[in-house]
Amino acid sequence: MVYMEQSLRPPFPPPGVPAQEYKKDLSTNESVLPPNGAIKQQPQQIVAAVSSEVLESLPTITRTKDQQVVLVAEEVEEFLRNDLNVSRLNSIHAYLWMAGRPLNARPLQRQKMMGKDIIPTEQLDLHLLHFSNRLLVKPLPEYLLNFSFWERYLCESKELHETACGLLLSYVWLICSPLDMKLAHELGLVPIDRKWAWWKTFVADFVSIIDVNALDQVNRRFQFGELRLGRINSIYRIRLFFTHSIRGYLYGYNRYTVFFERKFAWLLGVFVYFSLVLSAMQVGSIVPPLNDNQGPLQSLTIFPPTIRPLDDSDQRSPIRLGSMFKRSFASKDRAGKSVKPLKITYREGTKKKMQESLDSPMVASPLTSPIITMVVGRDQRLFAAHEDVLCRAPFFAASLKDQFFEAGAKKVKLPDEEPEILSCILEFLYKGDYYPRLLQNKRRDTWELEDAHDPKKGGRGSSDSTIYLPDVGGHVLRDTVIYCAAEKYGLEELKRLALRKQGLQSGVQVDAILRSARYAYDNTPDTESRLRAHYLALIIRSRKTFKRSGTMQMEMENGGKLFFDLFVAMCNHIDDIVEIR
Repeated sequence: MVYMEQSLRPPFPPPGVPAQEYKKDLSTNESVLPPNGAIKQQPQQIVAAVSSEVLESLPTITRTKDQQVVLVAEEVEEFLRNDLNVSRLNSIHAYLWMAGRPLNARPLQRQKMMGKDIIPTEQLDLHLLHFSNRLLVKPLPEYLLNFSFWERYLCESKELHETACGLLLSYVWLICSPLDMKLAHELGLVPIDRKWAWWKTFVADFVSIIDVNALDQVNRRFQFGELRLGRINSIYRIRLFFTHSIRGYLYGYNRYTVFFERKFAWLLGVFVYFSLVLSAMQVGSIVPPLNDNQGPLQSLTIFPPTIRPLDDSDQRSPIRLGSMFKRSFASKDRAGKSVKPLKITYREGTKKKMQESLDSPMVASPLTSPIITMVVGRDQRLFAAHEDVLCRAPFFAASLKDQFFEAGAKKVKLPDEEPEILSCILEFLYKGDYYPRLLQNKRRDTWELEDAHDPKKGGRGSSDSTIYLPDVGGHVLRDTVIYCAAEKYGLEELKRLALRKQGLQSGVQVDAILRSARYAYDNTPDTESRLRAHYLALIIRSRKTFKRSGTMQMEMENGGKLFFDLFVAMCNHIDDIVEIR
């Protein structure tokens, strides 16, 4: 009887043989099988040595390179060449670093924790490839756990041997704990009769024979663990452009429905982006302040030839022409249609006049009057303004009239004024408003502050809603300080404007409100009612919040005219409720 001598051996010992003894025999390249289990030259006797259960676990058919269908039982070698084929990945091995890192694959329980859906596949070249939240995994074949099958089929080819060892190595990565084994059974990746105790022993034997760190005994594909299918597709399309430029490595679209489902997000984004741009251009073409300024409209011109050529005699932008074209089809412009004039209510007329007064600068004489220098605050900051502009405030008009100034030495000292507040007053005297401006939201028919919807600027542009006053020792509402300053300088219009802006504030702390109310009482005369009534109404409306505030309790204990007025207002409020009932 003649025995074949093989250099390749299975990566685990046969049943009943200790791993140390098997490893020792590998170094001497001697067979540890008994004579009746040895690999003989007769094929029929060799096949008989393989367990019938293993052969029954093989598929029914396989396909050759020319797509001929053959039975697996008759062409086991052909089946193994197909089942353990990773040649496609090996052809781009030099670029696999773009698709994944040379690290071990993560265990199954880790994959599930990351939200991965395990998708079984019979293709080994798709094993451990992932896309989106899905991971492709090839189930562990029964024949890879049979020693006789290795001796008969896998040890005859070095390529098959390395690939089979690599597949076993991948499962050493995937199954590291009893929980991983339980998940493998539930997903059908490992035969159900293979329990954790057996697997633990099997891995110990496998690792003692195969160096899982050097990876010199496995196929080079398994130098990488998980790979990204999307990047593999890109590598295949670029590296093998002439043969795989369209389908890539794994073509996933065979219907337009699937394509649009996956690409809908960025298609919608492009559509929304251009819709916003075109809407902004249309709005910009009808905004009144831009009617006399054609620069912004001409800068937004898109494809002028599509509308009509422009010459020097026609300065209207294509955007405006588009608006005119759209209006020409409106029902109110058609012949035979009677247009009913819109009625403007008194309230709307008042709002329109107020908005026009805020948008237009105050009428002033030519700024040729002398320059007045103002020394403001404790830091003696210098401000300059025209005398005619300052005289619009009765306070400055009286000061400049009663004092005599030499040429080049016209100064006004305001040691108790805050520079930021005076800056707002000067801005009002020159422009009729101060930043942030009061604007009308025509869409909602409400008033709001400029940049009120800008989250980066806190809803008030670059200015804060409060200002720190050293004399008070805390933050006070900025509009309240401006109101008190307007009372001092005799600017009634500025008082109305500051009170209106203060009513649009939100998110102010209770202590700042109470501190501002006390500041209002300390810096306005007893005859003043609007600002004080504003704070009294605010406290009554938000009484539940103020009632729970420790600051409110402390302020009430300190007392003052504020809380006497608050008591009177509360009594009047309760009397009104009783009368209604």
